[in-house]
Amino acid sequence: VRMPMPYVGIRDWALSNATDVYSLQVAVFDPNDDFWEHKQAATEYCEFLRKKGYEAYYHHATASSMVTVGSFGPEAVLKNPTGLPSYSNQVLALQRDDLLKYNLLNGAVYSILDGKGGRTPVPSRLVEIPHKTSPQP
Repeated sequence: VRMPMPYVGIRDWALSNATDVYSLQVAVFDPNDDFWEHKQAATEYCEFLRKKGYEAYYHHATASSMVTVGSFGPEAVLKNPTGLPSYSNQVLALQRDDLLKYNLLNGAVYSILDGKGGRTPVPSRLVEIPHKTSPQP
């Protein structure tokens, strides 16, 4: 059983404080047998990106932590003529940045099988921002 980890980080950088609908997920920190400091790692990576000038956030979930960049409204997701979603030029520009193009796992680029015998690095992706909600009476 995993032990609960204390809250780590500057609360103003929590993703729930971002104001829009989406943010670009650029890293996930997932504890494993040798690595338990996922909250600390996410907070440090968020700080690193902020020092580089990015609007970075972290989100500590129950079993992992993630780092995102930016805050985008609903216009960040477009429907192309085939009906499939695509990203706005603003999001695509961030994904071309070497620091933001992949969704890192515990600080490293990871790949998935592409179905053709090869591997494809997992790109960064938009996620919905988990906004704070008021408790219902």
